Amino acid sequence: MNEIAFGNATMFRYACDTLVDKMNQGFSESGSAVRQEDAKLKQSLVVPVIVNASFACELFLKSLLPSNTHGHELDELFSKLDQNIQNEIMSWTGLTMKCSNPAYNMEQFCQDLRNNSNDFAAWRYFHEGHNLEANLQFLLTFLNVLNRVALNQKSQENSSN
Repeated sequence: MNEIAFGNATMFRYACDTLVDKMNQGFSESGSAVRQEDAKLKQSLVVPVIVNASFACELFLKSLLPSNTHGHELDELFSKLDQNIQNEIMSWTGLTMKCSNPAYNMEQFCQDLRNNSNDFAAWRYFHEGHNLEANLQFLLTFLNVLNRVALNQKSQENSSN
């Protein structure tokens, strides 16, 4: 396990979780007497949520790969993982996504991974006005699964030492 990538992934995941909480707070406040500007500002945190989630995913993937692994695209990093780890990630992500979309399948997983593969690079420059899309539900689910798989991998390595 690449411990540095794992530690950094954990930091960015924590930042993402903190931002998601604030963003959701903005959505729940939007119809209340709270200042609308404050609620809208919290809702706009979706951009840093996507950037931090994407980067955390990248780092969790790199934590499961050799330390000299480079690149930002999630689908390319994912394809470099051991097949058993890929299967575990696909299975857990698919099961979680099925909770809100019972028809979710592995083909959709591959499409979601491909479609969100470059979110970290693309969304950092959202201000340039490009037409950007991201599947936040997939991205956050994938992040949580990667975190769980990396923690399990780390635990297995520590118990074998």
